[in-house]
Amino acid sequence: MEKFNKHLFGRSDIDQKNYYRQTTESEEVVLALLKGSPEVDISEIKVFVHDHEIHLEGYVENNREKRMVESLVTNYFENKIINDLQIKSDEDQLDYLY
Repeated sequence: MEKFNKHLFGRSDIDQKNYYRQTTESEEVVLALLKGSPEVDISEIKVFVHDHEIHLEGYVENNREKRMVESLVTNYFENKIINDLQIKSDEDQLDYLY
């Protein structure tokens, strides 16, 4: 896969007070990449791109999915990846059954 140009991530995503924060183009590209993988559920994953760093936040089902998300992004982008994804606890998973 071709690496993305680092200049794509130079856009500012700093929020201004009382303004809705729109998703940047680079964040949309990361989400589209993750959405293209059938083994990754992006419903609880948030992506933020700031200062040439890609921040991954939210929840995944297990360690395998966490590593897969980071691997997909790392293989596609040259940016620093900050993986703050959390594993859902067994308690959280039981809530979905009822």
